[in-house]
Amino acid sequence: TSTVELLVGYRYVPSLQWTYSGGGENFAGSYSDGAPVVNESGNALSMDWSFPFIKLGFSFYVDNVR
Repeated sequence: TSTVELLVGYRYVPSLQWTYSGGGENFAGSYSDGAPVVNESGNALSMDWSFPFIKLGFSFYVDNVR
């Protein structure tokens, strides 16, 4: 006995805006508490983990109860 599973979808994870907690200094200069995190060109960093996906699965069962 076996089963086949096909799952197609889109995972939506919204973008996050990173901010500093506490002040200090890094490669881009000094920063203060709550300031947005920026890269060397001065653009704010964000992460977007949204993506489409396809999942194909197989399950096999051994029926030895009979």
